[in-house]
Amino acid sequence: MAAPIHPLDKNLLLVNTVRCFILFAVLALVSAGYFFNATSISIFTTLLTLSFYTGLTVYTFRRLSKQTSISEREFFYHLGADITVLTILFIFSGGSANPFVSLYLFPIIVSASLLSSTYTRTLLLLGITCYSALFVIDMLWPGDNSVHDSHGATSMTGHSNMTDHSSHNTNQKTSEDSMFSLHLYGMWFTFAFSALLISTFVVRMKKQLAKQQQKINAQRESALRDEQVIAIATQAANVAHHIGTPLSTISVIANDLKQEPQLTAYIDDLDILSSQVDLCRNELQQLRIDTDKNHQQLTSHIQVRQHLQDITDELTLLHPQTNIKLDLSKCPQDLGIRADQGLKLAILSLLNNACEASPNQIDISVGQQNEQLSIQIRDYGTGIPQTLEGVPQQPTQSTKSTGLGLGLFLSHATVERQGGAVRLINISDNPEDSSAKTKGTLTEITLPLDRS
Repeated sequence: MAAPIHPLDKNLLLVNTVRCFILFAVLALVSAGYFFNATSISIFTTLLTLSFYTGLTVYTFRRLSKQTSISEREFFYHLGADITVLTILFIFSGGSANPFVSLYLFPIIVSASLLSSTYTRTLLLLGITCYSALFVIDMLWPGDNSVHDSHGATSMTGHSNMTDHSSHNTNQKTSEDSMFSLHLYGMWFTFAFSALLISTFVVRMKKQLAKQQQKINAQRESALRDEQVIAIATQAANVAHHIGTPLSTISVIANDLKQEPQLTAYIDDLDILSSQVDLCRNELQQLRIDTDKNHQQLTSHIQVRQHLQDITDELTLLHPQTNIKLDLSKCPQDLGIRADQGLKLAILSLLNNACEASPNQIDISVGQQNEQLSIQIRDYGTGIPQTLEGVPQQPTQSTKSTGLGLGLFLSHATVERQGGAVRLINISDNPEDSSAKTKGTLTEITLPLDRS
């Protein structure tokens, strides 16, 4: 199977194709000018430059045929070489008066569209510098203009009877040269202004498009997760509906067995069985209530300190053998968030995972980072697989023998619905040693604060 093509590779291929068109166009113009004796450019220097440009084009095609992708820096070097070659061609074909100097804009446009702003600014300065150098070279090396001027001066001294007419021609020529110089300076200013606009606004538009694409991707991922959550919720509702009938049957049978005289020795066990059935039925009823509340998207202001204290108290009842340390020293008294009822279950699920991974002790620290609430859950278990590190994006295989792998995913989906995120990090005794055995997991929950 062929390796995937990097976007920069594709675009460099397009740039190299444009080089081929430039080569053919310049060769055609030089050949036409040479055969019709309509040009005074340096044929040798031009052909030498074109030979180098041809070699660069062939090298680029060969480079693109390799498996390694093109980096931004390498792409930048190619565009810099294009500007350099164009400058050499312009020097020997009219200098700043060459009508094709606007080709300087092509590498700048490509860089603004594909490369970082640093590379674009560098190419902008290089293009303006090279264009300005053409004016300096024209002044230091005027070419045929000096010859014509000298010839005009000799004619004036040899024909004294045409002094007035020569003076008029000289003044007219000076005026035309002045207007042409203004035209050339105007071309330079237009180029510099256009290049500055391109390097500024195209780069900004590219960044805005990238941000919009990131938002679209995030919304698409969120929609996919919502679809998964809805599918899981639908299955949960079906399971709850189907479980209701067996639970009712068990409850009826348990009550009937209590009436049997032969089973009086098992009355206590039957009472426990009935209580457990009632507990299951209550949990199913609570599930229906919570589902209705979540569908209505009811949110309210929650005091963080009291909310976390209530969750910790409930967790202590579920795991009485675990030493649960709750640190609220960095949490202000009035700190609050806005969330629905599902957030409590999500946090409780993550805390329950930590207690099961570290039965002896877990640490919970609550604090504020900028405009975010940070809840860090530290356990001292064996850690998690590397595939689970970071932000959980989809249901995975559970690390528990009796787990289904849905709790972490659903907890993250619930927290994300409140505008937050869940992140898992493996912790080792020696963070600088990547080979050190992991000693627990840090689960970080971030949620936006409510200032209302």
